[in-house]
Amino acid sequence: MTHHHHNHDHHHHSHDESPEMSMEEKLAKLLEHWMQHSEEHAKSYELWAERAKSHGIAGVDHLLEKAAEKTRAIDQDFKAALAVLKNKKQG
Repeated sequence: MTHHHHNHDHHHHSHDESPEMSMEEKLAKLLEHWMQHSEEHAKSYELWAERAKSHGIAGVDHLLEKAAEKTRAIDQDFKAALAVLKNKKQG
């Protein structure tokens, strides 16, 4: 079994960072965090899709590949949201 390298127990840290941060700054930090984790997850899904396929587990590989694609599509939404925040800050 592979070792998972990040912690999903998000209850032990705050994404609010500090009370002085604007809502835009908080959202930017969250979006960056989510983008990092979404790519990690997509890669993990692809790895397990390959493993399922190599073990002859029909159908699971395809579904995990679809999950990776959907995860990357969500990541594009995060990137677009971050771009809106940056444009707002510049404008």
